[in-house]
Amino acid sequence: MANADIVSAGLRPNPIFNNQFLQIGTGRNSPYPDRGGYLNASNRQVWYQFTKQFQTFHKRAYKIEYAEVNSYITKKNIQDTERNLLLNVSLKYLELWLYNKNMDLLETVKANIDTLVNINKVRLKNEVITPSELIRTKILFEQYSLQERNTMRTYLNELKTLEVLLGTSDSLVIEASDSLFSESLIEPLDTMLRIAFEKRPDIAALNYEKDLSKVNEKLQKAYAMPNLEAGGIYNPQNSVSYYGTYLTFPIPFFDRNQGEIQKAKVMKLKSETAFEALKLQVKIELSNSYSTYLQKKDNVIQVQLILNQSKEVLEIVRYAYLKSNTTIIDFLEAQRTYYDAMLIFNQAQYDLKRSQIELLYVASALDKLTL
Repeated sequence: MANADIVSAGLRPNPIFNNQFLQIGTGRNSPYPDRGGYLNASNRQVWYQFTKQFQTFHKRAYKIEYAEVNSYITKKNIQDTERNLLLNVSLKYLELWLYNKNMDLLETVKANIDTLVNINKVRLKNEVITPSELIRTKILFEQYSLQERNTMRTYLNELKTLEVLLGTSDSLVIEASDSLFSESLIEPLDTMLRIAFEKRPDIAALNYEKDLSKVNEKLQKAYAMPNLEAGGIYNPQNSVSYYGTYLTFPIPFFDRNQGEIQKAKVMKLKSETAFEALKLQVKIELSNSYSTYLQKKDNVIQVQLILNQSKEVLEIVRYAYLKSNTTIIDFLEAQRTYYDAMLIFNQAQYDLKRSQIELLYVASALDKLTL
């Protein structure tokens, strides 16, 4: 539609044809009975006028330039829509990645508890443990099974949402690797800031908005001057031919487009202010996103240490429980601690990868990401 506006802006005004026909009455009431009948040219006056309006003071050129700049803005707005769609797809993909990781965790934990259930059945038969210990182990297994089913249902629902975002009905495969997003995509802060200023379509669109406001100001000033309409006249009157010219030129005495000119000046100031404000906003957003990314990166390292400790404790308590050197309560507590630590670790990884996505989005470098 924006490109169609360029075509419309380049169109010239259509020529105007004007015809007037006057006939002297015939018959006995005619003031000139000797001129003959109705078809006699002496009884007619005809006016043929052919004129065309001319757009003065470069109006057509300014209209074309305005439409072209507006087309550039539209293209950048479309690119910004694509950038936002890419962000939504990336975040939804990452969300599914987290569900996938948690389902893998539940499957592993369930397998470990299921093995323990089978062991405890044998130990109960040998009267090594009490029935309540076996029941508690089974309850924990059922709890993990319920969580796994709920997570799977949420995963499948969100997978459909991703298919809608992608506009596809094909089966999608979610990568479960921890190295889903490469750290190599993250550049130094000053480099990413330069990339943002060069590539962000909203910055480019506002920059074009400045150009558009300048062209609009020139166009409104041109509209203050009237267009010229000129042409020729052929006027045969009572069989006598007359020729002449036609010219009309409105005098800009009252209406000099003052309101639109004033509005154009305000819009120019507004676009310049908005452009500088956006540059400052991008700089702040990028700095904040980069700081968040570094913090989330440190969080993963800290949570990794906690996870290693909880895993070590679980192995020690599990071995002690199987040797009857500790209670089922200690074991279940160690199991829950390890499970919670794994959930926290998966969440920390998710938060890190999300901060990477948001950082790349702010820098308009998200198109480098391959899912």
